[in-house]
Amino acid sequence: MLNTYPSNVFNEYITPPKKAAFSSLFFIFAHEKINNNSHPIAQMSNKIAKKSFSDLRVLLVDDIDSNRIVVINILRRFSMKIETASNGFEAIDQLKKNDFDIILMDLAMPEMDGVTATRIIRKEFDLPKRDIPIIALTASLVQESTDRVFEAGMNVCISKPVASKELLEIIGKFTGAVQEISPAVNSRTGSEYYPVDDMIDLTYLFEVARGDDQFAAELIENFISNTPPILKTIKQKLEQEDIEGCRKSCHKLKPVLSYMGLKQITPIFAKFHENLQRDQVNLRGELLILNKLEELISEAISRLQKIKLQLISNEK
Repeated sequence: MLNTYPSNVFNEYITPPKKAAFSSLFFIFAHEKINNNSHPIAQMSNKIAKKSFSDLRVLLVDDIDSNRIVVINILRRFSMKIETASNGFEAIDQLKKNDFDIILMDLAMPEMDGVTATRIIRKEFDLPKRDIPIIALTASLVQESTDRVFEAGMNVCISKPVASKELLEIIGKFTGAVQEISPAVNSRTGSEYYPVDDMIDLTYLFEVARGDDQFAAELIENFISNTPPILKTIKQKLEQEDIEGCRKSCHKLKPVLSYMGLKQITPIFAKFHENLQRDQVNLRGELLILNKLEELISEAISRLQKIKLQLISNEK
């Protein structure tokens, strides 16, 4: 359980028991101060009356539609009250106007990123809003980014794709809320509609959908509609030698590939993205990789379109 972690886990990787067939690992970086009873958040959680999950007010900050769709689907099963923002400016404005119990904050966003927004909240807001728990959500877990996360005052860092069980445990830990019995899974649809083969592994989608075929179809449609324009933008930025713009566009694609469990595509995209981090980028080589990605993603979209139609027919 999360609340049994010792206080010396600051900046250490803690890996929960391995789950079957998830496309990426889930890491938690626990902030040392959270286990210190003198820290304001620890004091606050010790004093507040126990709430249920349905009482919680959550601010979800993320600029990518599919990320918001997934997290909202996890939280709405417990009737949490959710407000959304797409960048740090909007998050700060929301917090000024409203009261929340916890913030789920993406790191890389346009206009103002999550780290900058957190610094402002920790330095400029009055209590109790200044000490609201802020949970970092990121598609990329590297030492440099986690150092920035904790230095800014975030409390925990979660990698995407977000796993339901761990997210709910973290929310309970930092709000003191009691998790009600999880709503029953809709059993009308079996895992046979969420294939696992050499090309695709929809285990994550099956787990997070919990039998909600409409949600699963919505997330697939989001991928089908949004991925080709993102690829087009990446290619344009690369041809213009705008490497930073290319990196930013890649940020939008990385989590959605994981949601769809595209086993052939994910490692190729990871290599493509890794190459973009170099001081000298081989533009010709990157364009060749991108052309291959476009070909494979086109095939995946055709396959996912058929799966989506099957899921929709199940709902009727």
